[in-house]
Amino acid sequence: MQIDVSEFLDALDDDQFDETPVDVKTFVEDSNYLGIPHLSEYQYVMVECMSQIYKEKDLIKIMVPYEGNTHYDKYTRN
Repeated sequence: MQIDVSEFLDALDDDQFDETPVDVKTFVEDSNYLGIPHLSEYQYVMVECMSQIYKEKDLIKIMVPYEGNTHYDKYTRN
């Protein structure tokens, strides 16, 4: 499921971010961030898990309840 970043940010409560987040591929490959070569699918999942910072209630608000719960369960690790 692809989500427009502006819609995503509009759905969050105020003051969730100091800066605007980017998608995982941009974060990994863009020279303004990590600037490293393309990763394998497993490595992207690992980066996604490491960058899952959203509270479950915010994911449910951004996505629909089922999608938010699924994303939270898939990418949230302790």
